[in-house]
Amino acid sequence: MVRQLRIASLINSAYAVSRVDGDKLAQQIRDALRQGEMITLDFTGLEIVTSAFLNGAIGALYEEFTPELISSLLQLENLSSFQQGLVERVRENAIEYFRNPEAAEAAWRAAQEEAA
Repeated sequence: MVRQLRIASLINSAYAVSRVDGDKLAQQIRDALRQGEMITLDFTGLEIVTSAFLNGAIGALYEEFTPELISSLLQLENLSSFQQGLVERVRENAIEYFRNPEAAEAAWRAAQEEAA
């Protein structure tokens, strides 16, 4: 059985912009992944999707699950090409970050110090 989640209905908005909404969606995705259940996220009706939302909804999953497991059980549908590109960027960044969080944090702090 595949669990279908229509994002716009879950967040009651066409604007998927907040990390808080992304975190709520991530919890539903985690529940399905822990049970080995396939899940499909439907982007129908979303006018705006931000990286903050996607970091909460998808990026955070890589802390607990392998990229292989996520790829095999999580499917996305009805994305615009822009949304697809944003999802890919979030995935790549999350995989890199959770591969070595200490190094990522150190690099971020160095960049912040350099900018100051």
